[in-house]
Amino acid sequence: MKKFFSVVSAVPLSASLWAQAPQSFSYQAVIRGGNNVLVANKPVGMKISLLQGSEKGKAVYVETHKPTSNENGLVSIAIGGG
Repeated sequence: MKKFFSVVSAVPLSASLWAQAPQSFSYQAVIRGGNNVLVANKPVGMKISLLQGSEKGKAVYVETHKPTSNENGLVSIAIGGG
C-alpha cells in the first residue's frame, strides 16, 4: 500500500516540474473618445507599461499594441505578446 501511495503522489509532483508560466495574459478595454462616445471599428494605439513600486515607478516592461475596436468599442490584447 505504501508503494502504491508513493507512485500515486509522485505522478502529480512530476507533472508540476514540466509546468511553465504563461508567456502572456489577456486584457480587454472599452475605448471611448473625449466626448464619452464609443470608438467603434477603429484602429487604436495602446502602450502598456509595467511599473515598479508605484504609478510613478520605473518602467520595467513596455510594449505597444495596435488593435482595432469592435462595434461595441471593445479591444482585446495579450500583454506579453506585443
